[in-house]
Amino acid sequence: MVNLGIFDEARRNIKQQLDTALKAVRLPVGPLVVTPERQPVKLSLQGLPANPTVLLPALASTPTASSLVGAESAVSSFTEGTALPVTIEVTWSTGPAGSEASIKQLSRDAVELTFAPRVVERLDNAQGQALDRTVTATVSATVAVPVPQIGVVQSRRTVPPIRVRIEPLLVPTFLVLFRDAAFDSNALVVVPPGSPIGTLDELTGAGGHLGRIDDLVGGLRDKVEVATTLLGFVTGLGSVLSTLGPLRRAASTGRVRLISSRDDGSVRDLNNHKIEDGPFGIDLTWEDRTSSLLLVGPPGTRVTLYAAPRLQTHEGVLELEVGPQLHVRVASLKQHQLRAAPDPKLAKITGTRDFSDKLSSLKFRLTFRAPPAPLPR
Repeated sequence: MVNLGIFDEARRNIKQQLDTALKAVRLPVGPLVVTPERQPVKLSLQGLPANPTVLLPALASTPTASSLVGAESAVSSFTEGTALPVTIEVTWSTGPAGSEASIKQLSRDAVELTFAPRVVERLDNAQGQALDRTVTATVSATVAVPVPQIGVVQSRRTVPPIRVRIEPLLVPTFLVLFRDAAFDSNALVVVPPGSPIGTLDELTGAGGHLGRIDDLVGGLRDKVEVATTLLGFVTGLGSVLSTLGPLRRAASTGRVRLISSRDDGSVRDLNNHKIEDGPFGIDLTWEDRTSSLLLVGPPGTRVTLYAAPRLQTHEGVLELEVGPQLHVRVASLKQHQLRAAPDPKLAKITGTRDFSDKLSSLKFRLTFRAPPAPLPR
């Protein structure tokens, strides 16, 4: 009867060598802090052998082994101490399950990671809650032993995860009403209570919120081909900037005004807000003079528009809700245009009545400010 124990012992010896080679593999000590504008981030394993090998234990010197393997000449080149190459494979994962992240393999040891941040309304008294994520790697070491009774031996190790803290993407909420279609001419900027935008200069001026958005988009635009989790943000905010180009120019000529809504988020009568001085002392007001608009804010931001003053519904109501591209853009409030836009996956508009030059009051729905439910861990 042939004793196969020598091959089992050799397999255990090789497996132990592989285990030892992987024992020192680790990730850097966390936490890794990630901000939207500094993505993607690189992460590398430490302690992974460059060209690992294992040594073949004694086999050919044993008669039993020789008779099982074949002729002496078949194993003569695989004597005790022969170095066998090891194949290393690394699989990366993020947690918890369902976390939205993009992983691009840069090398055997390194990856480039992009995380989808929580988009939070920028307020004057809060910074928003960060997301906690984890990244780990499973390393597999495999060696093909040229002895049929041993075959392929593998060791696998999942390294302890590194904690990742993802800072939120802070986006101010504001609504811009334009007198003409296609976002031109005079404009009225309306901000909800608690907004960090206290003056028009804080929105459009040097170092203002539009400038910050511009910097963020510019920093990420070249990276979106590998940062698919940020593509919607970059596309949406880029559209905001292109739409508000005329606004910035108009602001420098005094054709833009800024108002804050009441504590409940409402502007009850646009007739109280002047566009410009009119003839004979009769001011031209914003009631029934809005032809296009832009709403900017985190996903879930909602504004209700009323054709009648004081939030009355009998003349018509229009609901706007921001989606994943962080804005609702309506180039014309005419009825046929409202029916055609926008893509419901990107934003929502409820109500198709003609609202061109009919807007009289509005209200921000502040329920979206409720903190989101915690993610499962």
